[in-house]
Amino acid sequence: MSYIALCLVLLAAVTHACWNLSAKHAAQSRHFVWLFSAGSVLVYGPIVLGVLWVEQPQFTARHWLSLAGTSVLHLLYSLSLQRGYRVSDLSVVYPIAQVTLDKPLADFDEPVGLPTTWLIDPQGKVAAHIVGPVTAASLAKAIGVE
Repeated sequence: MSYIALCLVLLAAVTHACWNLSAKHAAQSRHFVWLFSAGSVLVYGPIVLGVLWVEQPQFTARHWLSLAGTSVLHLLYSLSLQRGYRVSDLSVVYPIAQVTLDKPLADFDEPVGLPTTWLIDPQGKVAAHIVGPVTAASLAKAIGVE
């Protein structure tokens, strides 16, 4: 990897982390999502208009529907993430928000309910799977101590 590519990847990681910290800090306000969305339009709008001017793509109704659907889903994701940040810690909310049911993490079953907990043994293998809140009783049962 070239030095410039490495710097760009690190810059993207720092920017992403700063955005999530800012979102957590502003969790009590929906203005953050609105301002971020408006800022994105201001930054990317001229680029999109330039590409449309030069490339002159021919959009069909299906393209417009896909663009609108993606926009709505992204807005809902942002609002859901803000809601999560209002009620819980960043280290809990963000990883859950990033796992999708169609792409579960390797070595883990597809979650069937939240919260879903996997107990990992010392060798790094999944030892037990708990669906629902983890209580002392469910933990004792999962590790064989009753």
